[in-house]
Amino acid sequence: MDPNALYHQAVAAIKANAREVTGKEPHATGLAGTTVAKLLYFGGIPSVNFGPGDHTTPHIADEWVEEGQVIDFGKILAGVCVDLLC
Repeated sequence: MDPNALYHQAVAAIKANAREVTGKEPHATGLAGTTVAKLLYFGGIPSVNFGPGDHTTPHIADEWVEEGQVIDFGKILAGVCVDLLC
């Protein structure tokens, strides 16, 4: 399979499931810094970094995530897995 096609399928599945779970239109954005996704990308492996929490305040002394966001993330991730693997 074309790696770019897999990337686009993953993004589409994430957006569709996020929309279904949260009722909100998700948006893609870039992040500064280093994640595993960045390392995979530079290794030629399509990757997407997404998750719960406020992307403007990562790794601060009192970093936290709302419980509901973690639950929604689990639902979104489960839907993405079903969409891509079944």
